[in-house]
Amino acid sequence: MARLTPLAQEIALCAVFGPGTTIGLLRGGEEIEDAGYLRQALGPPAFSDSDQGFRVLTNQADMRFGPWGEAASAPVDGWAAFRADGELMAVGEIRTRNERDRQPPQGHELVIMAGKLELVNG
Repeated sequence: MARLTPLAQEIALCAVFGPGTTIGLLRGGEEIEDAGYLRQALGPPAFSDSDQGFRVLTNQADMRFGPWGEAASAPVDGWAAFRADGELMAVGEIRTRNERDRQPPQGHELVIMAGKLELVNG
């Protein structure tokens, strides 16, 4: 089986997660509907290498969701990448030990720090 070069992996990732890609938050596999929540643009990509030798597309800047209009009803446990037309393209986990980071109180934000959202071609 052929393996894509790092450049080809970057081109493929940019083709799938190009301009217009938004990131949404999930709870129990469904997009949340909390007051104050809106999907956020992925923005310009940054690339790094995974331990397995794959190129990884990451968020170049912090992604801020909120502030919440009311306290979150339950912890956020995942994220989803959507094409500009709203089609679901990828899902991933929110990885944090701090419960407050996943369940913001009223007036607070949920932040995915730069480089923490990873999309892998492999």
